[in-house]
Amino acid sequence: MRSVRYFTFYGHSLVCVSPCSRKLCTMLASRISSNQIEERFDELLKDKTSTMLLDGGTGEELFRRGVPDDRKIWSATAVVHPQYHEALRKVHESFVDSGSEAITSNSYGIVPGVGFSELDIKKYVADAGRLARESLSLKKQNNFVLGSLG
Repeated sequence: MRSVRYFTFYGHSLVCVSPCSRKLCTMLASRISSNQIEERFDELLKDKTSTMLLDGGTGEELFRRGVPDDRKIWSATAVVHPQYHEALRKVHESFVDSGSEAITSNSYGIVPGVGFSELDIKKYVADAGRLARESLSLKKQNNFVLGSLG
């Protein structure tokens, strides 16, 4: 049986549904109460027919919209370079408009293996979560933002 763990990371509530996996699935929930998070994940764990519609391929959609395809930091280009922040917000918005209940922060490629320092990682992961949350604020939506740590 999967367990759900709740903890704090850089001032945000985080949820890990599969704590033993290498790729942690976390929730940046700056505007959603702990009770809402617990209730939704409990529902998903208890009701095997319940689903949560997530977003799609953020990186490919960014490239389609003109963000350079940097094979070193991949889609993190949209977080690292402010001129692409608006494109990233629009991609997140498009997934919500398509019915996604949750979007993932564009933070998968922000890792030490491609040259980011610990300080860079803290800054850019927080920026990725903020940009995702801002895209929901503009839509007046209360969807979830899931963090992606690669």
